[in-house]
Amino acid sequence: MTQLRRRNNRPAVIAHRGAPSSDLPENSRAAFDRAVSLGFDGLETDVQVSSDGVLIIQHDEDVSTTTDGLGIASTLTWKQLCSLRKANGESIMSAAEFFERYPDVYVNVDVKTDEALVPAIKFIDSLDAADKRRICVGSFSSARLTELRSHLGPQVSTCLSAKEVLRLLLAAKTASSPYAWKVPGQEIGAVAAQVSVDAYGIKVIDRRFVAAAHQRGLAVHAWTINDLTELRHLHDIGVDAVFTDEPALLDYRPQG
Repeated sequence: MTQLRRRNNRPAVIAHRGAPSSDLPENSRAAFDRAVSLGFDGLETDVQVSSDGVLIIQHDEDVSTTTDGLGIASTLTWKQLCSLRKANGESIMSAAEFFERYPDVYVNVDVKTDEALVPAIKFIDSLDAADKRRICVGSFSSARLTELRSHLGPQVSTCLSAKEVLRLLLAAKTASSPYAWKVPGQEIGAVAAQVSVDAYGIKVIDRRFVAAAHQRGLAVHAWTINDLTELRHLHDIGVDAVFTDEPALLDYRPQG
């Protein structure tokens, strides 16, 4: 299993959708290529599926948000999806191309829909042992994540589900053991709590939350941090990694 922890005494920095900019579309080859060349500690991406079962690198179900096409990804064939173009002229990547293009890089994969679940399981299961060790799989759907773990087993790293994050948060807020709240860990492949700093007006990531996660052997990865001041604070309280759209965060160096 892979567990992304601090690098050089600072939170690891993961390129969110390739850390796109005004000139580079999200989840594009150009964005990921730049992220790798700049030295990001990992890449974050999303998978949808075509109507004929090809797993693709795409965040939104509606392809019109990121390409010149129309429709829902899961209703279009892979051939139709290949004909679409992003703002920089690129086509959509398949997951197979993505993993071949970026070997030896930590990858965080978010399975976005129920339609993509089985194809994602089959694809991940087909990866060799080295590729399985460099990925962490997540989903905002607790049911989807349960199915992923059930089929892939604990040798494939996963993040906590929303329900599991809530248990960890309650453990932290009540100063009780995360074991008492049945927060899972590496015995089922769970390696990280990937969460926003705040949710629904509640502070999620603070020192107690990080301590509770670390007590359970879990890393804490914060969504989506684009400010150096916030990164410094997260460094100070022990956060292990951040997702970011901003390459400037790579310049952060801890004081002292």
